[in-house]
Amino acid sequence: MDIQCALVVGGVSIVLVALGYGYKIKMDKKSMKLEKNDQIHDKKHRHNETRIKTLEDKNGNEQRQIDEQRKEINNLKDQVIKLQEKIIRDGKNS
Repeated sequence: MDIQCALVVGGVSIVLVALGYGYKIKMDKKSMKLEKNDQIHDKKHRHNETRIKTLEDKNGNEQRQIDEQRKEINNLKDQVIKLQEKIIRDGKNS
């Protein structure tokens, strides 16, 4: 009986110390988990997630612009090649 009582008192004291150091307790039917209750870290994490999302959106828009400009450059290169060929043909015919 004394061992069981000591285990219960020890478990309760560990839980109380953990709560004092900022941990939160999640209890299921079969288990109990201690998690660090770091509100500052959670706030920074949410802020970083929103920053990442905005940067991804911005990067997506910039990537679309880059793709459009590549297409335009390729079209201009094709036009330059066609004009050069036309100039060469016209020069030979003269």
